[in-house]
Amino acid sequence: TQTIGEAADYAFITYTLRLSNQCLVPLDMVEVQVEPGSEDVLQISDTSVHSLEAKSMGDISATILTNVNSNSIRKLTVTYYVWGVSFAIHQTYDD
Repeated sequence: TQTIGEAADYAFITYTLRLSNQCLVPLDMVEVQVEPGSEDVLQISDTSVHSLEAKSMGDISATILTNVNSNSIRKLTVTYYVWGVSFAIHQTYDD
């Protein structure tokens, strides 16, 4: 069994995205996923069910546990549904 090291070797990074729904219909089942880096150990997503009403804004977040020396650059994918059809937005976050 391989150990992952000491707790001091790791840090939590939280990505919070501000979403804006400019549509005239709500966005349902909104979620964000972080594409893991090689040093990442764990991803903690918000398990709440999110929707975004028409012409509104809201925040959504995801947290990763990674090596303290790892950079915070990650690809984030936001998925949501409009009238039962799935859509995705891909964005690279660079702190």
